[in-house]
Parts: sequence; structure tokens; C-alpha cells
Amino acid sequence: MNYWNQFPLFRLILPFISGIIVALSFDSEIHIPLTIFITLIIVITIYVFFIANSVRYRFRWILGIVIYTAIFLFGFELTILNTEKYHPSHFGNLLKKEYLFVARVTEPIVEKEKTNKAIVEVLSIKGDSAWINTEGKAIIYLQKDSLSSCIKYGDCLLINTWINEVKPPQNPEEFNYKRYLSNRNIYHQAYIKSGKWKTLSHDNGNKLFAFAFSLRNKFLQIFKENGIVGKEFAVASALILGYRDKLDADLIREYSGAGAMHILCVSGLHVGIIYLILSSLLFFMNRSRYSRISKSIILILLIWFYALLTGLSPSVLRASTMISFIIIGGLLNRYTNIYNTLAASAFLLLIINPFIITEVGFQLSYLAVIGIVLLQPKIYNLWIPDNWILDKLWAITAVSIAAQLFTFPLALFYFHQFPNYFLITNLIVIPLSGFIIYAGILVLLFSAVSWLSGLFANILVLMLKGLNTSVSFIEGLPYSTTHGVSITMIETLLFYSIITGLIVFILLNKRRAFIYAIGLAIILAVSFSIKNYKRINQRKFIVYNINKTSAYDFIDGKQNFLLSDSLLLNDEKKQQFHLQNNWDRSGLNNTTTLDLTSSDSHEFQNHFIYKRNNFIQFGNKRIAILNRKNSYLKNTGKIRVDYLIIAGNIKLNIADILRRYDAKQIIIDSSNWYWKTNKWLDECKALHIECHSVLHEGAFVVDV
Repeated sequence: MNYWNQFPLFRLILPFISGIIVALSFDSEIHIPLTIFITLIIVITIYVFFIANSVRYRFRWILGIVIYTAIFLFGFELTILNTEKYHPSHFGNLLKKEYLFVARVTEPIVEKEKTNKAIVEVLSIKGDSAWINTEGKAIIYLQKDSLSSCIKYGDCLLINTWINEVKPPQNPEEFNYKRYLSNRNIYHQAYIKSGKWKTLSHDNGNKLFAFAFSLRNKFLQIFKENGIVGKEFAVASALILGYRDKLDADLIREYSGAGAMHILCVSGLHVGIIYLILSSLLFFMNRSRYSRISKSIILILLIWFYALLTGLSPSVLRASTMISFIIIGGLLNRYTNIYNTLAASAFLLLIINPFIITEVGFQLSYLAVIGIVLLQPKIYNLWIPDNWILDKLWAITAVSIAAQLFTFPLALFYFHQFPNYFLITNLIVIPLSGFIIYAGILVLLFSAVSWLSGLFANILVLMLKGLNTSVSFIEGLPYSTTHGVSITMIETLLFYSIITGLIVFILLNKRRAFIYAIGLAIILAVSFSIKNYKRINQRKFIVYNINKTSAYDFIDGKQNFLLSDSLLLNDEKKQQFHLQNNWDRSGLNNTTTLDLTSSDSHEFQNHFIYKRNNFIQFGNKRIAILNRKNSYLKNTGKIRVDYLIIAGNIKLNIADILRRYDAKQIIIDSSNWYWKTNKWLDECKALHIECHSVLHEGAFVVDV
């Protein structure tokens, strides 16, 4: 029996996804000629209607190749057509100077520490002589004040500023924010000071979106009025309404470390619960065929409105699409293969927005569902408890194991950590989150009856406190999380190939698949060994590019010494963004830090580095740092160094510096102003001195 033939849609989506990925990888406007599509359609038509019956069955693969090619090219061309920067009217093609822009706010603003962030669509630009209609999205950061805090979805703004292209990563292995935004068709950003913008009009957005965002704000206000505040409000708003702006770094760390982060992202579990609630409320519409049709239509509309209310995240889109297919299938009394249903929902979402394939939530959601559908029944049937409570706990455990098995390689690739107690976590958070959703909905439904809504709110707060306490306790247990795990894309694919081989062996008893899995496991082990050998023998010197900050990293084997100022050393979030990925990729497990601004930082020594005043000996390289703290030092004679770092906007020119130091290379770090850096670069060019500016060229990295 050929199991593969049972999943036609699942088979067809693979070349479609491949076409999308290839188009994204090229990052170039290459269109497929229309004549190729017409030719392929003609070939398929001729084969099906005139040749298929006269050709032997063993040659059916010819038609398969033609169809797969057509679908691959369709996915490729669809992605190119949806890439807005290739459109002639995209505003990015017109940027030459500071312009007047008219832009419409396309999402609710997000409050940051010092700014209010908004995603806008640029509608027009004031050219030299007239306004030019444009398209394209940008991220703007408005200086926080009473006016910018009042901006709403659909507002049109008049802005006078430069809009700059988003920079690529400036440090090794740094999160690629440019690629992240480009996968959302955003390529530009701007910082706007107070007084450089004004509101032109309100309510210019989609009426349905505006209503959904307004309703969500009203629901959030109901939670606040019922005494749900602090961490409980942050978790309730994320879990029930998909509003994650109030989640702070500590909450995210705790939930991520305990393996419960999926609870804070509205997903299939949440949509499924909403579906069950709505279906139960509409029980009276099951009497006749016409009422069942009406019920199905109402359910689909309400499910999608809830998806809209929660922000249309990839996991919600996937769940809503799947449930819509299931509702329609039930209405038609037809059995549908779950894998084909999954493929159909993915097809639909990818046709609407091919860039959704890049969303980590989209990838993890589908992998988790495939794992649950494929493996959960097999795992559950290994043991059938007699006790009802044990049965439910075992069912949750089986779901957790199945989902984790299919998602952990991708989670390691993206997040570099693994929650070791995920089974314990899910036994608590999955049932508790279900009760929280029910209680939260009751608070909202009975908001007009204050005493009843308050009663449900008290119950909700108790459950939220229990959830937060449980997650915090699990995350705080010894060895709760394995940190610093870093695997490459090839190693991730090897992991999935091994898992696939083992599943085929176990479910279909294919011995060849087991041999295949063992062979790949050996290749994976060799890859890990080679990588570990390189890490043990690595020695690098790095000057990072971090805004207004001096940061120097000295890596020896799996240890490193970070020399920086207190702005970075006391900012864990900034370290995570700029440094942690590189540390994980490098396999570092022992980091020593020293504050440049500290009075105790004049001397430091361990087995691979020696620092005294502004001089550092690292391996066979000698490094000097010139900043405001030591630039006044008077040295007798010229001092030879391999690298001379200029920091802190010192009041010296290059000629003065070269009277004191004989440097093979000058490095200008990111604590300096742009204009001063440009001045030094010009001086170095005139004197034929090798110079590296991290502000212009990104981090300075050298193997020592």
C-alpha cells in the first residue's frame, strides 16, 4: 500500500513551499515568463485528456514532474509579486532627502520605554513640485509625549523626517532584524521628534479592523476595572486576547524557561476552546439542515472575528482555517484526511501571504499539529490508565511528548535553549489555561453585571496567580533549562530526517528507514564533534557595534572576557539582542565581565588575557584603548601596538595619536559620534593608515 498517495494536497504543497523559499533566498526581482506557465498548462492538459490512457502507468512520474514544476514556479512568482519593494510605486524608490510624508497607521501603537512605535503605510511623498502617490510600509518611532500616546489605528499623519533603510546585522550572529522586517514587507524605519509630525485625520483604516481593535481595548479596560493588574493582567491579556505588549522581560524569561511560552501565544488550543464555547451556546440551531448551515456560517464568522481580535497571529490563522475546514466538512457529512486538511489550510494562508512561511509561530504550529496527529494516539495507547484523572494527565503528557518531538529541533535552532521540565509544565499550564480562558470570557460576558463579573474576575486572578507561581517555580528549579544550545540549519534538517526515519521504522516497520536514521545520526554526531573541536581551539578579538557603547570581547576556547561599560553590562535585554547569539554559536560557557568605567578596572589577569590601564595583551596581540579616562596619559616614546581602539569622543586628532602610538590598525568603536568618526576616517585616509569604523562597517572581528 502506497501511504504517500493518501495525501495529495500534502504532496502538492511541498513544491509550492520550495518555490517560496527559493524566491526569498534569491532576494532579487526575477519573474517567471507567462509563456512558461501557459506551456506547462498546455502540456498537463494534453497529457491528461489525450495521452494518459495510452501511456503505461509506470510513466506517470512524467506528469508528476510537470505538475510539481508548475506549482514550484507558481510559489516562486507569487512571492515575487507580493514583495512590495519591487513595486515601482514603493516609496523606497523615491528616497533622496528629508521629505514630507503622509502615512496611515496600520496597527495599534506599541508603547516603548522612550518612544511610541507604529507601523505605517506611506500614502504619498511631497516631491520637488507635487505630491506623489506611493505605497509601502515603514516602522516609525515617535518621541514619547501626550500626543504620540494618543495615536490610534487608522490615523493619518503628516511627517517631516528622513526615513532610513533598516540596517543589516552589525555584529556576528546578531538577530537579523532587517530580514525579520523584510519578511513583513517593511524595509524602512524612522525616528520622529515631537513637533516633526501632526495628525491629519482619524478613522481611515479598515472598519472591521478598527472595530476589532476598539473592542479589544474595551475588553482590556474591563479586566482593569475588575482589579486584574500587574503580571496577572499581562498574562490574561496575552492568553485570552492575544495582546502581548504588557509582557515584561522577566515574565517572558520565566515562561520560556519553563516551556510554557506557547500558552502566551493564542493558538489552536485557545481557538478550539472558543469554538467549543460558541458551538455550545448555539446548541438550539441543530434542529434542521438550514439552521445547521446558519450555525456553521455564524461559527466561522465568529471564529475569524476572534482571530482578528487577537491580532491574526500565524498560529491563530492556522487554527481558524483548520476549524473552518472541519466545520464545512462536518456540514457536508464528509470525512477529510487531517493531513490534507492541514495542507489545505497552509495552502490558503500561503496564497494570501507567502511570507507567512518565515513566521516561527507558523512553522512551530504546523509541526506541533503534525506531531500530535501522527504520534499522540500511538504514545497514548502505550498505557491506558483505569483512573479518570490519570487518564487525562497521561493524555496531556502524550500530547506534550508528540508536539515536543516535532518542534524541539526548530526551537533549538531559533531559541538556543530547551525546557527540561516541559512535561511537568504542560501538566499544569494546559488544563489551567483552559479554565483561565473560560473564566476570562465569563468576566467579559457579564461585564454589565458588576458583582457577577467581579466574582469571576476574583476567580480568574487566583488562577492567574497560580499559573504564574507554578511557572516561576518550575523555571527556578535546578537544571530547568538547557541554555546555549546552538545548531545549524543543516543540523536541524538532519534532526528532522532522523526523526522521520525512526517514525517510518516504528509505524511502518521499514528496516531500511532505521538504517537510514542511524546513518544520519552518525553524520550529525560527526558534525557536532567537528564544531566542538573548532570551539575549543578558537581565539577571537571582537569590537562590537552597539549604539553609544564600548564593547570588546576576547574569546579563548569556550571562555570569554567582555570589557564594556555599565550601560551594556546592566542591560540584559541589550546583551541578548547583540551578544547572546554569538556566544551561543561560539559555544561559550564561561563569561567574565569588567566595567570600563569602574575604578577597579585598571588591572585584570587570567590565563589568557592581561589588562593594565589602557593596555591589553591577548595571545600574541597587544591592544591599546584610548578613551576619555586615559587619553591624557603621557607616554615616553612611541608605543607599538597591533590594534589601537579610539573611544569616548576623545579630543585628539589622528596625527596627535600617532605621535604616541605606532599602531598596525586603528579601530573606531561605536561610542563615538558619527561626525567625529567621519573626521577621523578622513584623517586616516590622508595619512594612509588602516582604519576600521564599526559604525560604518559593522563589528571588527579577527582571529588571533
